[in-house]
Amino acid sequence: MPKPRFRNIFFLFILLSALFLGIGIISLPSPNQPWSKVLFASDGQLLNARIAKDEQWRFEQKQDLPSNYIVALTCFEDQYFFKHPGVNPFSLWRAVVQNYKAGKIISGGSTLTMQDIRLRRGSRKRNLVNKLLEMYWGITLELLHSKYWILKDYAGRAPFGSNVVGLEAACWRYFDKPLSRLSWAEAACLAVLPNSPGLMHPGKNRSSLEQKRNNLLKKLLSLQRIDSVSYRLALLEPVPEAPRPLINLAPHALDYLSKTQGKESYFRSTIQYDIQKMVIESAYWAHESLNNAQIQNLAILIASTESGEVLAYCGNAPNTAMSPYVDHAQAPRSTGSILKPFLLTGALNQGYVLPTALMDDIPVVIDGFQPQNFSKRYTGMTALDQSLIQSLNIPFVHLLKIYGLEHFHFDLQRLGLHHIDKAPSYYGLTLILGGAESSLWDLAGAYAFMGRTLLHYTTYDHQYFKSDRRALNLIKEEKQLGDPEQEPSLFHAVNIYSTLNILKNLKRPDESGQWNSFTSLQDVAWKTGTSYGFRDAWAIGINPEYTVAVWAGNSDGEGKPGLLGIRAAAPILFDLFSRLPRKNPTWFSPPFNEMIRIPICVKSGMKPSRVCPLTDTIWSSRFEDQSGICPFHLEIWVNALTEQRVNQSCFSEVRPLSKTIFVLPPVQAYYYSINQPEYEPLPEWDPACITHPDAQVMKMIYPQNNSTILIPMDRDGQPGKIIFKLAHRTPETKIYWHLDADFLGSTQQFHEYSVNTFPGPHTLTLLDEKGNELVHHFEVLSR
Repeated sequence: MPKPRFRNIFFLFILLSALFLGIGIISLPSPNQPWSKVLFASDGQLLNARIAKDEQWRFEQKQDLPSNYIVALTCFEDQYFFKHPGVNPFSLWRAVVQNYKAGKIISGGSTLTMQDIRLRRGSRKRNLVNKLLEMYWGITLELLHSKYWILKDYAGRAPFGSNVVGLEAACWRYFDKPLSRLSWAEAACLAVLPNSPGLMHPGKNRSSLEQKRNNLLKKLLSLQRIDSVSYRLALLEPVPEAPRPLINLAPHALDYLSKTQGKESYFRSTIQYDIQKMVIESAYWAHESLNNAQIQNLAILIASTESGEVLAYCGNAPNTAMSPYVDHAQAPRSTGSILKPFLLTGALNQGYVLPTALMDDIPVVIDGFQPQNFSKRYTGMTALDQSLIQSLNIPFVHLLKIYGLEHFHFDLQRLGLHHIDKAPSYYGLTLILGGAESSLWDLAGAYAFMGRTLLHYTTYDHQYFKSDRRALNLIKEEKQLGDPEQEPSLFHAVNIYSTLNILKNLKRPDESGQWNSFTSLQDVAWKTGTSYGFRDAWAIGINPEYTVAVWAGNSDGEGKPGLLGIRAAAPILFDLFSRLPRKNPTWFSPPFNEMIRIPICVKSGMKPSRVCPLTDTIWSSRFEDQSGICPFHLEIWVNALTEQRVNQSCFSEVRPLSKTIFVLPPVQAYYYSINQPEYEPLPEWDPACITHPDAQVMKMIYPQNNSTILIPMDRDGQPGKIIFKLAHRTPETKIYWHLDADFLGSTQQFHEYSVNTFPGPHTLTLLDEKGNELVHHFEVLSR
């Protein structure tokens, strides 16, 4: 029966055709070619590129093809591209006739689809078998993909002379511009170049390239694809002479993304081209100055405070001869004092202290750790906000003890300082003074988080977002805030605001004790840091628009006397702030709904006791308050005539007067009175009164009780002397010194005594002329 047979034949044909095309789809050539690593700014400007592993400049074709290039390419290579199914039989027949008449191959009749297949297969001889395979796979390619996809694939694989492969690489190598800005002349030049890239190499055969380009432009005019004005203007444009060197504006940013983004090769970053260029110029000139002080390296990051997007990334100065490829924006270095704002914010957040409260600033040894202020001076007691402004170390060691080492360590991990990865006991109290390492990248992200929390708290109706606590972002992408919450994931806005307001008034003493401050046309909260041994200099500043972070030092860790945060990093920081574009000059808005005014004692900065004579009010957090009441004001009775101290047992015929006095512990009072001459010690007791020895009348500064001492050696190799230091509430009192059973001598006004003694346990006994006694035990170790 003819009909069933015809139906069977038809189905067999369909089956064989499907099998034929299926084999073609499965076997379609799709080589894995290596891509160049390329980095673009947020506006599409090229920032950096690395040549591919096969030594070719080959950019992954991510950008859309410009319409003028598509018109030029199809008019030159395949005028009927959008009408044929991958093979154009009319073009093939024309090629056969032309080749027959010429006696050699002068035309291939290939469509753009077939040329794409040839590029996918690599170098192949032009023969009948390869031509048939190109036709076969060309049809299957058309079945799988759109015409535009095929054009884009072809443009990404086409050779453009020398070692330039792909349209996007050619645009930057020959014209130093993105695809979207190609002129008609440039589009025509790039359309004809892959036809014979060896012959038409720019710089070697410019006249031939220009003639071929002009012929295409003339064809475009005749086909009315361009007007006469565009045609004449295009003819005036020169063809490129040679490939241009690619820009090298953000090499460390590209290296960082290459390491962290897996197999990706094409990066559209958040970097703003103009800001990046400005930062690289600043780094160049800053390095010139630092190099005179033998400081070889620096790193700079600028980020948007609100979004965390990196606007500029400089991992090292472009003109450094020492380790130019080391990315110091990512390298962990000793933090110095740069972590202090986080500790203060955490302590305020827990209500442990008020920012105005006095904190001890005296020589101290804690579990063998002896912190010192940078100036080597002590104030006795200093308000916390002033301690941060002056970057005093000892008050923050005491604050860390109050807050808790483990608590602070946990805070730093939640802030994203991932290099602080050892147990809290590993760092001890040195954690706040540079005993740990972090990177400029992590620190800038942590500071930006503080500003971002404040901005979003104001913008989004007093709410918090967990997503605000994140690292900086170098890749352009949409960030979702997530669901708002009533409680913060780390710090309340009021405590962040208090810390940033303190940092806004920051100034620092340099190594000679001179006070330096930096003026700016805009408010900036900033902090510097200097690591032990002058190895690292930090400066980080923040306002509602920008977070700027600077590090200076040497890659090998060599310390230099001038390597201080205030001298090496802070000037760069403020130079950058002065050059950044300003859109919003205002400061962070106060989170008033988290703030209340509370009374404080003017003298101690703490909550006032019943007898504090002068009080004031400050803005503080409305949340939990565990800070103490001022313990330093005492109400005493004095003889109205002699102003000597009396008590109930010795009221004389003269009516005593009540007096409130500010009294510090002996050691604190000793140093406090040096810096505050108006400090008034407790009055002497009236001789008629019965007094008992007061254990707090005098106190040892060094050594502490039951301590162990290693005596240093002098230059001549002989054991040095121990210098004992004592604080007495009344310095004019004479003190008698005894070591073991031997009388050493006496002191008055300045209570210091140097002794050369032998190794072993010793007892130091001190008596003042009023009969007060202090006994101290210590042990001297032998070398």
